[in-house]
Amino acid sequence: MRKEIIKNKAYFIRVGLICFVFILINASSCLRKEDKTVCGSGNSVLLPKDAVDRFFFRDSSYWVYQDSLSGQLDSIWVYKSDLPIINMEKARPFSKGKCYQAGITFYHSTWSNDYEISIDPQTSELGTEYKDESFNIYTTKKNYYSDFALMNGNNYINFDPETGLIDSVSLLKVKGVEFNDILRKNNETNTQQDLYYISYYVKNIGMVKFIRNDKSVWELLRYKVKQ
Repeated sequence: MRKEIIKNKAYFIRVGLICFVFILINASSCLRKEDKTVCGSGNSVLLPKDAVDRFFFRDSSYWVYQDSLSGQLDSIWVYKSDLPIINMEKARPFSKGKCYQAGITFYHSTWSNDYEISIDPQTSELGTEYKDESFNIYTTKKNYYSDFALMNGNNYINFDPETGLIDSVSLLKVKGVEFNDILRKNNETNTQQDLYYISYYVKNIGMVKFIRNDKSVWELLRYKVKQ
């Protein structure tokens, strides 16, 4: 009987030791999983300032446009927006060690209903120079996902003629007001899915003029923005 008790004790000790080892292994595994990159100013890739100045606006921003021929008005306003710093290493492990800023603005228009413009980073490996970082600007409307523009660092790139061409206009007069340093988006394919045929964007103001698919010309009448 005594030998059997000793034998059982030895068995339970061995089982206890095995369980303890497994607990240590699992604990160390959990600790390793939680060892993720902490986002900070030193390791976060920010969006190009030019893109943020032209395409990102805070809630309650609004613009009123007028048809140059009929005088009809159209209002566009922001009802939600976000500009977070995010850690993307779980989905894209090769980006470990760095974080990314992303921006999205949700618009409502009297004419085109709801749509959104997002500025999304393409992740890259640690040590990539900013001029080689890539960013996509998208327009989404009613489940239609359209490439708007591509940026490498601070430069806009025309990478697909079907999505339209990006170029700059040095001077544009709208309702008697002169604007400088304008970014122009030209949708040459002019499909019904595109929001605008041609649109013009100014820093810290947004879209100042656009031409719809029916070729009607709309110009900025008044606005109030927050960034």
